[in-house]
Amino acid sequence: MKPSSDALVTLDVETPIWDEFFLVNPLVVVGTREPDGRFDLAPKHMAFPMGWDNFFGFVCTPRHRTYHNAKREGGFTVSYPNPDQVVLASLSAGPRCDDDTKPIVDLLPTFPARVVEGVLLEDAYLYFECELERIIDGFGVNSLITGRIVAAYVRERALRSWDRDDNEVVRDAPLLAYLQPGRFAVIRESQALVTAESPSTRPEAQEPVLRRLAEAFDALDYATLRLPGRETGGQLYARPRRRVRGAPSQLLLGHCDTVWPLGTLREMPCERRDGVLRGPGVFDMKAGLAMIVFALRALRTLGLTPAVTPLVFVNSDEEIGSFESRARLERLARVSDRALVLEPALGPSGKIKTRRKGTGDFEIVVRGKAAHAGLAPEEGRSAILELTYVVQKLFALNDPATGVTVNVGTLEGGTRANVIAAESRIRVDVRVPTREDAARVEAAVRSLKPTTPGVTLEVRGGMERLPMEPTPRNRALWLRYRALAEAAGVPVEEGLAGGASDGNFTSLYTATLDGLGAVGDGAHARHEHIDLDRTLERAMLLTLLLMEPPLRAAPPRNAASLASSKPKVSG
Repeated sequence: MKPSSDALVTLDVETPIWDEFFLVNPLVVVGTREPDGRFDLAPKHMAFPMGWDNFFGFVCTPRHRTYHNAKREGGFTVSYPNPDQVVLASLSAGPRCDDDTKPIVDLLPTFPARVVEGVLLEDAYLYFECELERIIDGFGVNSLITGRIVAAYVRERALRSWDRDDNEVVRDAPLLAYLQPGRFAVIRESQALVTAESPSTRPEAQEPVLRRLAEAFDALDYATLRLPGRETGGQLYARPRRRVRGAPSQLLLGHCDTVWPLGTLREMPCERRDGVLRGPGVFDMKAGLAMIVFALRALRTLGLTPAVTPLVFVNSDEEIGSFESRARLERLARVSDRALVLEPALGPSGKIKTRRKGTGDFEIVVRGKAAHAGLAPEEGRSAILELTYVVQKLFALNDPATGVTVNVGTLEGGTRANVIAAESRIRVDVRVPTREDAARVEAAVRSLKPTTPGVTLEVRGGMERLPMEPTPRNRALWLRYRALAEAAGVPVEEGLAGGASDGNFTSLYTATLDGLGAVGDGAHARHEHIDLDRTLERAMLLTLLLMEPPLRAAPPRNAASLASSKPKVSG
């Protein structure tokens, strides 16, 4: 690409200007003047010429400051950023601080407009200065802001020359072929993945999702490897075809399976409305997979090579315990500098998951002796009676103060009302915040003794995922991410998740940060959705995090052969 410092050509706005240049706009940056005299910049993704005369418009909600600034001051500026400015320009949508400032704007170099009160983005390729024409309200929650262009400037490389072939211009100026759609990449990819339903229990349903992801990674010059499953849809591993030998790696981790059965889309369609995208699996975690593609595509488009090589691992059995994929993802974690888990953020506030509870799944089987309940009840040994004692002992293990929860979720037993039950069983869910709690509760469950003479107990199962604790390396990774977010003006908080993920596994072997995916709500629920604007922010932060240097000095071993090796599946 030619340097962006080439000359600006002033266009004649007394005649239509739209034939004078090539126009590719993944987004524009609109500048307005604040009440206190400062200037604001905000990205707008729905912006366009208003017919062949020199009018320009963009969509904006009255909730945003841009709307009120343009209405009050009577004008605005428009800058078309270069590809290498797209990530940072998009972050200018970040929220304001308590003092009503927007720190991200200070990171963007600007220069003053010549005609209207405003600033323009330095090194963009096309600029308009507009006097407000009219504001049309009533497009749902949005409005259309229009202006008459009173000044316009374009870089020479984007100027249409009538004595040159269009293909020649495009070839000489790669910017003109840049079609990265910015925020809409996440939306489009998320919608496509959601409409490919993929319940965990239907291995064949994982194929369309994994195939689409493989095609996306292949387009980014990533080598992909499909790892078949025996009882599941298998996994997908991707790495750059060209990588620095011996460079450390970072693991981008996600899952394509969902809890929703086939046919859910008929009752719960994928819909986008008022800045929200809804659908089964969009929050947990199809949007997170789209964010991986978006971040890697942004790096490739901008010509950025991370010092820590990104590796991608997507499994299809996370919702059912990762029983086939666990061995492979643990191997990758052992040789990675860090693991970035694209599970959804915690709660509507979008907290990053720096801690996760460990989970256990136990089955307790009680065996007694059957007898006729009317003719010889004394000869029987009731498994159900014994089970009532066991349930009370289990509930006594709950400790709200420390966060330990033990729940008897299902109970079954007996054959008929007039028969002393010979067998009964329960399923028990255990959640613990620390490894010490895990060891203590598991020991207590396994040490249960029968109260009723002649009855036996069998304990099956155990702790499946140990807690993801705030280890020093996990804290170091969180602090890196928080610093990036603060510099970009995006507030982030951390939290403890009661559920487990594959981050519980990777945290045992490498620095892990979880909940880096979509912001929204309703995981496993009918109101499942994502907030598009805030999810875009997180996609941008993920892109920045991928560019961070390694956390540890020692380079890990090569991970490619480890991912493709035959796994030892643990129970």
